[in-house]
Amino acid sequence: YCALAAVTPWKALLSGAMIGLSAPAGWFALTPRADWPLLALLFLWLAAWEIGGRNIPNDLADREEDARLGLRTVPVVYGERASVALVEGCLLLTVLAGAALMVAARATVGPVGLVGALLAGALCLLRPAVRLRRHPGQDTALALFAGASVYPAAVLAAFLLGDLTRPVFGA
Repeated sequence: YCALAAVTPWKALLSGAMIGLSAPAGWFALTPRADWPLLALLFLWLAAWEIGGRNIPNDLADREEDARLGLRTVPVVYGERASVALVEGCLLLTVLAGAALMVAARATVGPVGLVGALLAGALCLLRPAVRLRRHPGQDTALALFAGASVYPAAVLAAFLLGDLTRPVFGA
């Protein structure tokens, strides 16, 4: 992975794939039954989150240093504007995939889980992405990275809250 940074800006895809494969690996550690559409959705959710929420924002924050070191990251090769657009697209995909996962789990999480996941995506991912678009720079890129790092825990909290409140609000 690190050696690729000097060769191609698309090391972000490898990073996204590695993180995306963690959910299917965990799935098969628990059960041999494969639900391929759900596994594909889990992969997409985590891969898009890693690329748009962590990898490219971190590279945006380190853009000047990476250029000095000769690293070929997405921001160094394609610039700030294209990088921010890619971040926004990946994060929108992340939020939509997260919502689809909650819909798939609606019998467990009910409407509270879905609303919570959408709220987590809006606050942890989309709002910081809008700030990055309006004020690109190291501080906003790192703020997005920080929000994205909290996002999975916020979705887990939404899932648990949905499960706990299901008797009240239904499925």
